[in-house]
Amino acid sequence: MLDRMMAEIEALKLSHEHTENQRTDQKNKSEAAILELQNLRRENATLRAKVEEEHRQFTQMSSDKAKLECEREEDLERLYNLGAMHPESSTQLFSYVRTRSESVSSQDSGKSGPTRWRSASSPSPPPSTLSGNSTRSSTRSSTPFEKQRKH
Repeated sequence: MLDRMMAEIEALKLSHEHTENQRTDQKNKSEAAILELQNLRRENATLRAKVEEEHRQFTQMSSDKAKLECEREEDLERLYNLGAMHPESSTQLFSYVRTRSESVSSQDSGKSGPTRWRSASSPSPPPSTLSGNSTRSSTRSSTPFEKQRKH
C-alpha cells in the first residue's frame, strides 16, 4: 500500500511538473503576444496617420482640381461669349473653345436657337450684347441667361 501511495505521489509530481511547464510556456507566449500587439498597435497608429495625411492631400488635390476645372470652364465660356459678341473673330474663338473644352459648339452642330447661355458663377455682358445664336454645349451645367435673370 505504501508503494502504491508512493507511485501516486510520484505521478502527481510529474503531473504537477508538466502542468507547471505548460503554464510557464503559456505565460511566455502571452507576454510575447502582448509585445507583438503593442508593436502592431504602434505600427497601426503610424499607418493610420499616413493614411489620414494621404486622404487630406487627396481631398485637397481633388478640391484644387475641381476649382481649376471650374475656372477653365468659365474662361472658355467667356471666350465663347466674346466670340458671340464679335462675329468677325468668332470662328477662331469658337474653334479654340471647342478644341480646349472637347465639346462641340451648338452653333456648328445645327442646334442653334434663340436661347442664351451663360455661366451661373461668372459675370457676362448684358443680354443686348449677346448674339441670338449664342449657345454652347458645356461640360458642366449652364443656366439659361433669361431664366437666371428672373431669380
